[in-house]
Amino acid sequence: MASSVPPPDVAATMARARACLTALERTADDLRALREGADAVKRRRRLLDDLAAEFGRQQQTT
Repeated sequence: MASSVPPPDVAATMARARACLTALERTADDLRALREGADAVKRRRRLLDDLAAEFGRQQQTT
């Protein structure tokens, strides 16, 4: 009868694979947060550009 416990080299390989997957998940989360932050910066920059343009138009009309 065979044992249900995998050989040590398989167990170590699986442990490394799980650790790599966990690291990839963390990296994906970090990248998602960076992208969301970059999107927020772009929105703020557009808002400031629009406000500056509006301010410039108001200065020209007065």
